This record gives sequence, structure tokens and C-alpha cells, in this order.
Amino acid sequence: MTTAIPDLWGYSDVKPEVLTPIAVLRAQASLLSQKTKGLLIGETRISTAAAETEGKETISFDVRAPAANNSRYPLLQVEYASDALYPCTVTGRGLARKEELQITNIIPTFPNTQTVTRTVHNKTAHSDTEFIEIVKEVLQAPTTVALLQTLIAKSNECASESKVEAEEAAEDAVATE
Repeated sequence: MTTAIPDLWGYSDVKPEVLTPIAVLRAQASLLSQKTKGLLIGETRISTAAAETEGKETISFDVRAPAANNSRYPLLQVEYASDALYPCTVTGRGLARKEELQITNIIPTFPNTQTVTRTVHNKTAHSDTEFIEIVKEVLQAPTTVALLQTLIAKSNECASESKVEAEEAAEDAVATE
């Protein structure tokens, strides 16, 4: 009689199609440009400066507003080991959360415990599925939406000013002829 050997892997995220962090971010950069009709441009950069010394690489995802003096604002950074894309740490505006730490005084004559609260701005993704959820959290965060709306408003204002200046220059050119 043969005994069936069970599947011991049990991972739902082990699959033949795994997205890299840069692929996900480049797709989002392209979508941002489409959604804003080019008013805002998403840009990704890979930095390998720390790769040689620390064995880490960093991807930066910025938003640039060409019509608003090419203003550039960082939205998030992704850091991972040079030899493995996952786990990766995502740091971004929309990830702020409170973290409590318990600190215990170990002096026997004066034992006490204090709780210290700090704000952290990062999360770790162990798979592309987790990474996508974290990026979604950053891109849909109220602070990100407010930043994008501000950049769009500034871009529209700069475009209106440029249009008025162009019309005035055209009128002046006609008047001098």
C-alpha cells in the first residue's frame, strides 16, 4: 500500500509569475501620467550606491510636475538586498503608523516599565502580493492624494499664466507690425 505524501509547501505566494518591485512601480508611473494627461509624471530610479558597501539596492518613486517648474516630490522608496528582491522594505508618506515599545528598567532596586510611542513610516513586503498592497496604501493615502491635487492645481495655474503671457506677446507682436 502506498501512502500519499502531502504538499508541505503550503505557500499561496509561490507561483510562476512573480512581479518585481520595479515592474510594479513603472506600471504605476505610466498610469499616473495617463490619469493626469501628462500634468504629473511618475519616475522611478534604481540606486545601487549602497549595493557595494551594504549589499542593498534602493528604488525611488517620485512624482514630477513639468508645468510647475519641474517640481519633484518623493512618494516612496523600496530597499532590498542586492541578491533578493523580497523581502523588501517600503518607506513612504502614507505609511505613518504608531508603534509602541516597552522599555523596562533592569535595576533591581528600582524596577519600572515605560511605554514609548514612535512613528514609523515603513512596512516590509515578503512577496509581490504584499508589495502591491503596500504600494496601493501609499498611492491612495490622503497625504498622497492631497500632494497630487496640489501639484495638479499648481500645474494648471502655471499653464494658465503661460497661456496669458503667450496671448499678450502675440497681441504685442501684432500691435508693432
